[in-house]
Amino acid sequence: VSFAILHIIDLPASTALGYFGMGCAPGGGASNFYCLLLGGDISLSITMTLISTLAALGVTSLYMLTLGQYILRSRNVDIQIPYLNIVLSLLLILIPTGLGYIIKLKLPRVAKVFRKILKPAVLVFIVFMFTVGVYANLFIWQLFNPAIIAAGCTLPYAGFILGGILAAIFRQPWPYVKTVSLETGIQNPGVPILILQTSLPQPDSDLSLVGPFAAATFTPMPLFMWVAGRFIYYRCYLKRSMFAQPEIDAEIDMDAAAASEAAAKVIDEDKEVEEESGPFIDGPDRKEKI
Repeated sequence: VSFAILHIIDLPASTALGYFGMGCAPGGGASNFYCLLLGGDISLSITMTLISTLAALGVTSLYMLTLGQYILRSRNVDIQIPYLNIVLSLLLILIPTGLGYIIKLKLPRVAKVFRKILKPAVLVFIVFMFTVGVYANLFIWQLFNPAIIAAGCTLPYAGFILGGILAAIFRQPWPYVKTVSLETGIQNPGVPILILQTSLPQPDSDLSLVGPFAAATFTPMPLFMWVAGRFIYYRCYLKRSMFAQPEIDAEIDMDAAAASEAAAKVIDEDKEVEEESGPFIDGPDRKEKI
C-alpha cells in the first residue's frame, strides 16, 4: 500500500523512503490499547502484533533491501535493519502477556481489579500522548506540506479500511473486524526511524523522518474521535460507563465459584472416605472402600 501511494503522491526520495519504511514496520503496541477501548478482541490484537513483529525480522529486511533501493533510485545506501529493536519489541509483548496469563489463571480476583483500572489508565495515556506528545513535536509541523499530509493520512487510513473490508469479506464477527482494521492501520514508527537514522547520511536521515512522524501524527486522529464518540454513546444513550465489563466480571466470578465448588467437593469426598474407613489407618476394608 505504501509503495502504491508513493507512485501517486510525488515526494522526495528520502521522504518517500521514510513513508515506505513506515509501511514495512510491524504492528505497534498502540493498537492493543485502542482495541481495548473500542471493544475489539484483545487476544487477537496481541496475537497479530506478535506475528507481525516476528515476520518483521525477515519481511522488513526484504522490502527495504529491494523496493527500498528502488525508491532511492541511483543512490547506493547500505540499509541497516535494527534487529535488536525488533527483538526487544517481541519481549515487550511476550513478557506482559505471560504475566497477565499467570495472574488470570492463578489470581482471578486480582485480574478482575486490573481489568477495572486498565481501560481508564489506557484512556489517560492516550489523551496524554495526543496532547503533550503533539505539543512536544510542534516543530515537525513546519516541515509538513499538502503532499506530506496527504501521504501521512492515506497510509494508515487505507490500512484501516482494507483490513476491515478483508475481515468482513471473511465473515468475521464485528469485534474481529475492528481488531483486524486497527492492527492493519497502526504501525510501530520506532522501527523505520531507527532504520533511517542508521542508514542515511545527513541531511537525508532527518528529512526521511518526516514520513514516519506524519503517519504517526495522523494515525490516532480518527481513533481518538471514535473513542470519544463511543464514550458519549455509552454515557448518554446506554446510561453506563464505557469501562464497565459485566460479562467479563461475571465470567471471572463464575470461574472462581466453579473452582471453589470443585475444591469443596474434593474435601467432602475425603471426609466421607475417612468416616467410612474409621480411625484405623490399616483397616482391612480401607482399600476396597476407597
